[in-house]
Amino acid sequence: MKQFLSASLIVFSIGVSSCSSNGNKTIQFIPLSEKDFNYPADSSFMPPSGKEVDTRKRWFDSCMGMSFQANAFLMRTKDTFMMGCIVNRKTMRVVKNFDFYDYTKDEVVQMLNVVTKPCYFKIPFNIPVDSLFRTKIVLKTGSADNSLNYELNNLLRSSVNIEIEAGGWLFMETTDALGKILDTTKDPKKLEYKNTLLQPDNMILIRSASITNITMYIHTDKPISNKLKQILLQKPVATVENTPLQPQLFFINDTAVELNFTGFYQVMGQFMKCELH
Repeated sequence: MKQFLSASLIVFSIGVSSCSSNGNKTIQFIPLSEKDFNYPADSSFMPPSGKEVDTRKRWFDSCMGMSFQANAFLMRTKDTFMMGCIVNRKTMRVVKNFDFYDYTKDEVVQMLNVVTKPCYFKIPFNIPVDSLFRTKIVLKTGSADNSLNYELNNLLRSSVNIEIEAGGWLFMETTDALGKILDTTKDPKKLEYKNTLLQPDNMILIRSASITNITMYIHTDKPISNKLKQILLQKPVATVENTPLQPQLFFINDTAVELNFTGFYQVMGQFMKCELH
């Protein structure tokens, strides 16, 4: 639960807002397009169009019954953007994280809107498995027989049909309360955050969609060998080369395998820049 809550503080949403007065000017949150920031600077980001992006949007929309103007599509396997973090648009590096301890409980409740929803139904996933995690998926079962690992990975690559489901979705966004608080604050820490937020090259992640647990159902037209079947019946935990991922494998039938990734994964979000108007 602690891990989930810290991950929940990941992607902070702030609606476009007119905020309290700061002289005659107030903070405005301005939407960005994918062209406004240098997503290739971070390899965990996906190109802003194509089947991969469309699949993620459809996945979220069908599960949550809602949509938002996502302009960041990613999948990190080690870490994620913290809630309310400020990112440099050129380097795609975090320059300042949002510290909830600088705000009262009432302020956080006013600023943050959280929607969670389980999504236990499958959708087609007819794009390469590697594209989901932005890394090449090479499974190892721990079997001493390398030919079985080869067969397993070949099954993954040559599958005729893949279905996917999420254990649950977490969507986060903010109201205009953050802007109002920053417009009127005299607190040094909040003023420092505000000053960083208003730098021309910076942007803030203001909406986020993340998932807990990913289950993939892999179907093949070639029967699974008896040796691999015996391994899969043991429900082994596999490793994925060069990642911390440890999916569990399950035998479904002679032409189907279940691959279960347990964890918390940030899928897409929306960045905005801030100016005084």
